[in-house]
Amino acid sequence: MTAQQLLDQAVTLFTNGQFIEAEKVLWAAGRIEPKGVWAEYLITVWTTQFIPGIQTKENLDWLRQAEEMLLDLISDHPEDEQLKKRLEAVRYLRTAPPIVW
Repeated sequence: MTAQQLLDQAVTLFTNGQFIEAEKVLWAAGRIEPKGVWAEYLITVWTTQFIPGIQTKENLDWLRQAEEMLLDLISDHPEDEQLKKRLEAVRYLRTAPPIVW
């Protein structure tokens, strides 16, 4: 499969709520095309799984992974303001109030 085919598959998985499977497919896309957009999709997968106000290691790891990936992308593209704004948004999520059901 091509990186684009894997990306399309990951988007379908993500849309169906299959986040862990989508993450695996995105990593496979990254092995084929290391500089592709798969990393930005992976950040979306991680931040979607984060639940504000829940201070478990597993929950906070979603944001940690997203932040690390964003920092890597920013180091490769320091002029990209959208990446910087996404990093600010991820950092804000750490302080976001809990979701009240």
